[in-house]
Amino acid sequence: MVSQTNLDFAFLQVDTFREVQENNSRLMSVLDASHIGRLDTIWDSIKSAIQQAFVYGKEKVKEMTQSIIDQAEKWMEQAGSMAAEIHNQLMQRLRIFVKSLIDSAMKLIPATTVVGDVTFSISKISIMQKLVLGGSLKTNILEAIELTSSGELELSVEYAKGTGAL
Repeated sequence: MVSQTNLDFAFLQVDTFREVQENNSRLMSVLDASHIGRLDTIWDSIKSAIQQAFVYGKEKVKEMTQSIIDQAEKWMEQAGSMAAEIHNQLMQRLRIFVKSLIDSAMKLIPATTVVGDVTFSISKISIMQKLVLGGSLKTNILEAIELTSSGELELSVEYAKGTGAL
């Protein structure tokens, strides 16, 4: 099971990306400080919805999520030439969050297991993962919330006696 620690790790990865991006002169040349501040506010709202969905389930944050999506889409409509960069920044943060959450969850799989007095190591892992390929901000926010509230990552892990193939 994914824990609060896994969520914290994923959010930390986004925060690290965010700090690097906000010190990036290219980003500063595209978005002014007020837009960067608004971008952070929208992201903080998305983060809060994800956190609440993790604890209470996605149904409890349905209205909150729709409000965040509406605010973000309205802001992008009003942002003119900056809309593409705003969209790009939010999508990058969502991608980093989802990838980091999955990576963190994968660390929950024990590299070895003991049966009796014999140690078995991972010899093979198969992963089934659904990817969202669309660029819709709404779809990607909803997918991140779905993943945290009730998402599944299908894994098949095989162990073999000895040091393992991995």
